[in-house]
Parts: sequence; structure tokens; C-alpha cells
Amino acid sequence: MSTPELEALIEEAIVYINTGEMEQGRSLLERVLEQDPKNDRAWVWLSGCVEGAQQRRICLQQALNANPNNQAALDGMKVLEGELVQASQGPPSLLESRLSAIGMGNQVAPSSPAPEEPAAPPEAALVSPASPAPSEVMEEPVTDEALEAPRRGRVILLVALVLLLFVIVCVLVVGVVVPPLLQAL
Repeated sequence: MSTPELEALIEEAIVYINTGEMEQGRSLLERVLEQDPKNDRAWVWLSGCVEGAQQRRICLQQALNANPNNQAALDGMKVLEGELVQASQGPPSLLESRLSAIGMGNQVAPSSPAPEEPAAPPEAALVSPASPAPSEVMEEPVTDEALEAPRRGRVILLVALVLLLFVIVCVLVVGVVVPPLLQAL
């Protein structure tokens, strides 16, 4: 597999992980790591899918072996060692919610009634070990509604195309079939 294909698999795994489908995400990340065992990004994301602190530590250490400057892996190790804490006392941050969801932090209740969706991170939120790039920290979790929107758009486009085809057929019938019939009368 090429690097773009591996990156596409990682992105697909991230979608699964963000929607709570850890096993599917884990399976894709393991496929990536079979092809590229030095992929630090895949190791960091895998650390959020495994059970137990020891397995998380192994994943994060592999990420650091591949890239000693991987900030997400460094922060993840700090979380495991109990050195990383939130600066504010407000509602749980995205970091805290995700860490809690995978059993790596203090248990926190979600601040909104949305089903297992973390609150938006405050400005002082730290990078989650499950989110290697800052752009991914701010990424909204994928919802069923977000997955339905493209499908709904395709259905509307299909209906519009069928209507257009119907209009074209009607015009052809009126233009080609009707004049000879009128002449025969």
C-alpha cells in the first residue's frame, strides 16, 4: 500500500473511533501498522482503542520510537503517568471527555445530554493523545446526521435527473410523435 492509501485508512479509522466504533477503527489501524510499523500517527490513535494502561503505554512508546517529537504521544505518556491535568475547573474539555471514554482519565459526566459527545474544548485544552494533529483536536465527531447529508443530496440529485429525463421524453413525444398524428387526421 502506498502512503496515501495508508493515510486514507487512518482517516477512516478516525471516523470509526470518533463514532465509538473502536473495534473497526482498531482493525484498520492494525492493517496500517502491518504495512508501516513506524507510522507514529497510527500508533497514537491505536493507543485510544486498546484495553488497559499497559497496552496504551506500548502503543505510545512505539509512536515515540518512530517519532520522538510526537507531541500527542508525549502528552499521552504524561496522562498515563498522571502528570497531565486540566488547568480549568469548568465543564469537561474534549480532552477529558475522550480520555474518560477510553478509560485514561478521571471519570467525567458529559456536560450536555448529547449521547456520548464531548463538549467543545476550552482555549486551554491540551492536545489529546488520541488526536495527533491540532487540526484533528478541533474536528467535530461524525454524527449520523452528518453521514446522512451526502446520501440525502444524492437522492435529491437522482430525483432531479429522473424528472429531467421525463421532461425530455415528453418533449420528444410531443415533437416527434404528435405532428404525424395530427397530419393523419
